[in-house]
Amino acid sequence: MKDSEIKEQLLVKKELLEKQIGVLQSNVAAIQSAILVFDNKASKPTENERLRDMILFAIKHAPKEFTVNDIERSVAIQCTTETLPKISIASSFWKIANEELKLPIVQKGEGRRPTIYRKL
Repeated sequence: MKDSEIKEQLLVKKELLEKQIGVLQSNVAAIQSAILVFDNKASKPTENERLRDMILFAIKHAPKEFTVNDIERSVAIQCTTETLPKISIASSFWKIANEELKLPIVQKGEGRRPTIYRKL
């Protein structure tokens, strides 16, 4: 083979490699972009998810028998940056305690007296 033929083959191979590198670089950029989107979604739980986590934490660390007032105090301590409406805490707690965890009721609330729950 002549030097000119070898140079021609090398140029063709170089062009092919440059095209492949371009494709790989665009794939890397797309993957990095997808990771950023996923990280942003994964790292920012919704307000409801944060409230649910705080309520579950409060239930876990509550005394054996407790009321929604105990949960509200615990959530207020956990959430130092903002104040959550008591009604949001109370309604979320009710759903978790009665529908999800099915906590036993020690004494049903009446009027302004809250229901007393027992941990499982």
